[in-house]
Amino acid sequence: MKIKFTLLVITFCLLMMSACVKDRIFIPNNNNTSGKPNPTDTVIKLYLNEFLASNNTISVPGYTYFPDWIEIYNAGSQDVNLAGYYITDDLTNREKYRIPSGSASTIIKAKAYLIILADDSVALGPLHANFSLSKSGESIGLYNPSKVGIDSITYTIQTTDKTFGRLPNGNGNWQECTVPSPNVANN
Repeated sequence: MKIKFTLLVITFCLLMMSACVKDRIFIPNNNNTSGKPNPTDTVIKLYLNEFLASNNTISVPGYTYFPDWIEIYNAGSQDVNLAGYYITDDLTNREKYRIPSGSASTIIKAKAYLIILADDSVALGPLHANFSLSKSGESIGLYNPSKVGIDSITYTIQTTDKTFGRLPNGNGNWQECTVPSPNVANN
């Protein structure tokens, strides 16, 4: 009787744990020859963190023009490759822009930021979305490769050259930021 009860408790615990594995990635182990992923279970903690929907004068490091942009923050302890993830300005179209593979620029380091340029210029590289943001308001959504929602925001009219961001980074409340901060902590 005691063994049956123990097995029942173990089974229940395993079922409960498997229900909590929604946003996990699998990191292959170099010793794995089976071809199947080894679950080292690193929880992904990605957040839409800041965006600029009407840009006339705010530069983005590495660019000489002033595109609209979306900043993603990786609050997790592991680097995440965003290749295969989706970002959109239309929550009814989750697949609007699929971040392509084949570039190291799609890797977002742990506790770091990555800028997606919303400049409707995909020919310029993997971090250039096929849409631009509307100053008058719309939505932004981030989805994993299985098209499961990670984070989203619906915003209203934006002020030119003012960003909207989370304070504190990642999980804080959205508010207009006094100083735009692409790729660094929000002010």
